[in-house]
Parts: sequence; structure tokens; C-alpha cells
Amino acid sequence: MYLNKQKKDKMKKLTFYLATVIILLFSCNKENIETFDLWKKYSGNPVLPKSNEIIGDKVDWDYFAAADCSVLKDGNTYKMWYTGSGQTETDSVIRVRIGYAYSPDGINWTKYENNPVLEPTPSEWDCVGIETVSVIIDDDAPLSERYKMWYAGVGEFSGGLYKFGYAYSSDGISWVKSENNPVLEAGTASSWESGSPEGPTVIKDDNGVFKMWYGGVDTVNNGQETDFRSNIGYAWSDDGKNWTKYENNPVLLTGNWGEWDAAVIQDPFVMKMDGIYYMWYSGFPEWIEGTDLTGVYQIGLAYSSDGIIWTKSENNPVLKKGSNGSWDDVLVGFPSIILEDDVLRMYYTGLNESVIPEFPNPYNWDIGLASCNKADFLERQ
Repeated sequence: MYLNKQKKDKMKKLTFYLATVIILLFSCNKENIETFDLWKKYSGNPVLPKSNEIIGDKVDWDYFAAADCSVLKDGNTYKMWYTGSGQTETDSVIRVRIGYAYSPDGINWTKYENNPVLEPTPSEWDCVGIETVSVIIDDDAPLSERYKMWYAGVGEFSGGLYKFGYAYSSDGISWVKSENNPVLEAGTASSWESGSPEGPTVIKDDNGVFKMWYGGVDTVNNGQETDFRSNIGYAWSDDGKNWTKYENNPVLLTGNWGEWDAAVIQDPFVMKMDGIYYMWYSGFPEWIEGTDLTGVYQIGLAYSSDGIIWTKSENNPVLKKGSNGSWDDVLVGFPSIILEDDVLRMYYTGLNESVIPEFPNPYNWDIGLASCNKADFLERQ
């Protein structure tokens, strides 16, 4: 009986020990799951750097920045449209324009030799600069409008506030601006978007309707929860030119004070997968006088069944700034995502200087790549 009691005591101790080990292992695994970065940045980033060329007494057209891209895969070719900041032969000032690049693998990019492909229009509403494009391929359209582009433009007397334009192309290189431009403008002075719209993303949904999400800035203090913040709104169109804004905009609000996206959410990118809308967006926390805001722009995720009612991911931000000394250690933003062979590829803008150094000292304002497995993304969004 004594020996049986000893065996029972040993078995109890062994059972307790095994249970403890299992609990600890589960806790460790749970922590690994919660802290694991789903998106893996490409080790060779940036994949599309800005130019470093000075030509005579002028800098190249994308000398100061290559940013805010829109990426597609057309056949076997990856295609990218992006914002460049610099000068051309006719410039006396720095301007922003749209360029084009192509790649066989989505990693090694060649800039189009006759960049830029879309210019500001002299003396028009977008004469100062154009940027933050969204490009889609519309196979239902006539060949002349197979490529469709929406972009933000700014004029000489606009106070730096944007309007949206539309352009179309047969090849993604030679573009024609719509006669109806601008196609989207700021709201009324009392609205959530009293400042200007910013950073459009457009998809053509299954029913043939064009859907747009965009950032809007509220510049008026009139007691709304959107005062002095940037939020995200929604609009739709039958032709991509005439847009109707959703009456209950904005559809996605900034976070509460103290959260990572408390002051600004903007530059959305929307993709529809398996019947669900996914939105990646840039976020920025509140500004506190005297604080250093270095490294606060990061990328978050929200999802929706209808494109109107959105739920933010509990894992936000999903793409964070790089470690100190890296090329994107100050900012990550302006996402563009493609899905290929069950892998999601995110192209994003990175910056490594909070204060741009004196010309011509080098710095990064370039485009990088991060990726993740679709199945992992859907399981742990």
C-alpha cells in the first residue's frame, strides 16, 4: 500500500508538471502569435528609389521623392505609377508629377525612359502639381480607356488644397485628362471635408459600379468629432467621372486620443477578396506641442462586408516604421496591394528623415515592398 501511495504521488507530481509545461508553452505560443509581424519587408528595400541625378543646373524630375504608388499586374508585367518631386527642363520651381515603372518580378523595376507620364496642366486647377494616383485596368471599357487613373491635383490659388481629376489611357503611358475635371472637390465649410479630399483609391465592383474611398480634412472648429482631423469617406459612380458622395460620410474615423491613428487617417487602399472589402490606410497620432513626431506615420487595416461599415483590425498598425538607421525609420504609408499566387504584396512609401536635409545631402523618400501569405492574413487579420 505504501508503494502504491508513492506511485500515486509521483503520478500527481508528473501530471502537475506536464500541465504546467503545457500552459507555459501555450502562453509562449500565444505571445508569439500576438507579437509576430505578419507582413515581412523585403530585405533589398527600397525597390524603387528616387533619382539622385542633377542635370546641369536642375535636379531630375523625381530627385526629391519617389512615392505614393499604385501597382497592378497586367499579363506577365508588373506596372507602377508613382509621384515624383523635382524639375524638368521647363521648370523654374519644384513640382510633383506622375511617373511610370515596370518590372518582370515586382522587385526589379525599370523607370520609363520618357517619364513623367502625366503633367500638371498650365493655368488650370492642377497647374502646381499632381500626385497620389489610383490606377485600375477596366477590361469592359473601350481600348482607349482600358487604363483609368484618379489623382489629386493642386492649383496656383487653391491654398494648397486638393481636388481630384480623372485620366484615361490605352497603354498606361499616354494619358488623356477628362474634360469633366475636377471630378471630386472639398465639401462645404461646415462639413467633415471642408479642407480638401486626398489620396483616392478606386475599384470597379462586381456590379460595374466604381467605388472610391478618400481622405478628407476638416479645417473648421464647429463642434464636430472630425474637427481638425482627417478621416475617410466614400463615393460611387457609374462612369468614373460623375461621383456621388455617401450621405453619412465619413465611413472610417480616426482613433481615440492617445491611439496610433488619433489625428489622421488617409491614403486608403481598398481591395475586395472573397466578398470582403479590406482597407489599408496611413495613420498618425495626435500632435502635442513640444513633442517629437518622428516615426508616427504607420499603416493600419480595416475590413467591411459592404464598404461602408468598417471594423479596424485589433493588430493595428499592421506595418510599422523600420528600426533606427533603416531607410524607412521615420515613416511608412501610402500602401498599394496586389494579390498573386496566394501572396499579398504591399508596396509602400518609406522615409528616413523627419527634417529633409539641406540640398544636395542624401536621404530616402522611396518605395518599398512587404509581403504576407493570404491564408495567414485571413486567419489573423
